[in-house]
Amino acid sequence: MGYDAVLFDLDGTLVDSLPDIAATANRTLAAFGLPPLDVETVRGFVGYGVKHLVEGCFAGRIADTDEALRVFRQFYLERPCERTRAYPAVRETLDALAGVSLAIVTNKPQAVSEAVLEQLGLRHYFTLIVGGDALPLRKPDPLPIVHVMERLGSTATRTILVGDGIPDAQAGRAAGVAVCLVGYGYASRAELTATHPDFFIERFAELLPIVRNGDHPTSP
Repeated sequence: MGYDAVLFDLDGTLVDSLPDIAATANRTLAAFGLPPLDVETVRGFVGYGVKHLVEGCFAGRIADTDEALRVFRQFYLERPCERTRAYPAVRETLDALAGVSLAIVTNKPQAVSEAVLEQLGLRHYFTLIVGGDALPLRKPDPLPIVHVMERLGSTATRTILVGDGIPDAQAGRAAGVAVCLVGYGYASRAELTATHPDFFIERFAELLPIVRNGDHPTSP
């Protein structure tokens, strides 16, 4: 048995956006007279939403991060997709999933998420996009998953969430949907292993038989 609805994380799952996220973080730091961070440091703050990211980048360096958060959002919306790219086989696999309900559930801000998808030519694949600021709660809370299932008219047993990190696994588990994690994203293998996903893939194209048939349950 396969799945009728597939919910995707965005950063680290469909697109490699880390270069633009790091560049925006460093533009924001520079605006406050602070030195840049390396990409790997920024990577560690990705996944829990922009507030968590900014607080991580500015940890202990300014007393109030509200203005930094505002500046980051402004800078990111100005340049959302200069170096962001879709991962290999994303377009081909999404084409092959025609007839399945597809949606985005991301902690990335709504406006930036939509801009990235538009600029990469991916927006038309998705019935619904729910960004990290679209609802009162974001992943790892299950609310965005439940909200999307209700909008799509799907049930938990017929829905699968595809992501690359802890918030995805926790949100999916809490919502009662199947969880497929990808090994090429931003979380470490140890972090992924600890979540015990229903499925684990190393390449995006490996998702196709899972969605169609529920094939090959694995763990990292």
